[in-house]
Amino acid sequence: MAEFGRIKLFLTVILHFTAVNGNPYSHTVKAGDEVTLICTYKTYRPEKCEDISWLYRPSDSVTLIGNGEIHENVKSKSKRLSLSANCSLVISEVTAEDAGVYQCQEDKRRMSLGLLLSVVTFSESVGAYWVRFSCSFRPFGECTHTVKWLITGNHTASVWNSDCSSSVTFSQLDLPFETLLKCVVTAKNGEVHMFPLSRQSPRENTTTAAPTIQACTEAAHPLHLVMLVVRVVEFVLISVITALLIRALGNQRQTNANAVRRT
Repeated sequence: MAEFGRIKLFLTVILHFTAVNGNPYSHTVKAGDEVTLICTYKTYRPEKCEDISWLYRPSDSVTLIGNGEIHENVKSKSKRLSLSANCSLVISEVTAEDAGVYQCQEDKRRMSLGLLLSVVTFSESVGAYWVRFSCSFRPFGECTHTVKWLITGNHTASVWNSDCSSSVTFSQLDLPFETLLKCVVTAKNGEVHMFPLSRQSPRENTTTAAPTIQACTEAAHPLHLVMLVVRVVEFVLISVITALLIRALGNQRQTNANAVRRT
């Protein structure tokens, strides 16, 4: 058993290494897209898939397709899984949780090489005077990629990068962000994937002004602090000018009243 464990670990490392280093067994897609994973061992009877199984390994191995049928343990995602005519696995509306290694098995004997699926996701946060977009890369295993935003045009923005994710914040809300922003994912070997911004629906991405932890985090952003200071100064100036006008009007009325009494 110990020897089997070492062999399994070795194969996992090899599959991860080969998939990450730019061969056809590596797929990087955007959340919401559709991806087709080809079974490399399907060499005969292409019209029948009864002898094909598909396995998925986020950590432990999970059977997705068994004997050409969707396995009962994955009924929750059954609407997103299907087999093509050549028994390839088709995943629609890909999510970040779909990232991992996929393998097809023929006649429960021969196992294909691992097909590595990585997923890029977008998120959006909106405040009163700013909008923030985040791009995240979900790999299988340790992240060795870099994620950055490519901004077209001369627009003022604040960018924050971390491991396998990047965020960009604008103080303008009416820019054509879908055409301005692209998320660039670069592998350790130099392979580059570029994804245009995909925005969520307004109902999903609009934040409220409720005093939550998220709101406190947003208020700490430099652009938000600047806008807050500008609004405070504007309010103070308007208040001072209004008070001076009221005082001047009162003085004028008093002067007119004194003039009437003298006459």
